[in-house]
Amino acid sequence: MSQKLTTILCLLLIVCSFQNTIAQRIRFDKDKMEFLNTTEKVNVVFVYDSLVYDPEVPEAQFLIKMQEKIVKHGDAEMAQQFMLDYPKAKFEEWPNTFVTAVNQWSADYKNAPTFVVEDTTAKYTMKVHTRWLYFGYDAGIVDQPAKATMDIYFYKTEVPDTIIETTTIRRAMGTYNNKDGDGEKWPKPNLSKMAKAFDKAGFKFAKAIRRVVD
Repeated sequence: MSQKLTTILCLLLIVCSFQNTIAQRIRFDKDKMEFLNTTEKVNVVFVYDSLVYDPEVPEAQFLIKMQEKIVKHGDAEMAQQFMLDYPKAKFEEWPNTFVTAVNQWSADYKNAPTFVVEDTTAKYTMKVHTRWLYFGYDAGIVDQPAKATMDIYFYKTEVPDTIIETTTIRRAMGTYNNKDGDGEKWPKPNLSKMAKAFDKAGFKFAKAIRRVVD
């Protein structure tokens, strides 16, 4: 490879990295988020309306393809188990992973509230609308982490139609494989691999609210 081509490739990597950093920045109006300073806990609800998988495959279609793939390369029992495990991950593992990360990384902030899944006694609610997911892949020496995009809405729990503020977490990327079991569970996706993307999303959100509550 020529020196000139190597230089061009390096520059492209730098540009892509910079653009990725900008795209993942979480933005919101600090003044509108001031309520977090006087709130002990925030209710968190997760919705997946209009969820698509990379590139733009609707969830229902994605699951049909996964079933067919698992039956073809595995068996019907394995496909059935995946269909049982999937909603548990979607409504339990992924939300709990996100909230745990938020609370963990904001624990030392001066006025950070505690975020709790499905606690309607809280005065304020944060709705996490996950709308795009990418499971990544693991091809031995090549590892691509899972990613997730979600829109965040804040409102008083008793007034869900009046949105206080919104923001977006774009393509939060999970960590790379670092131990046995981190990669794909061929021929089915690794649901816990996706949890890493939710963990990163929670980390990014916690860092974003620091300028409000610390």
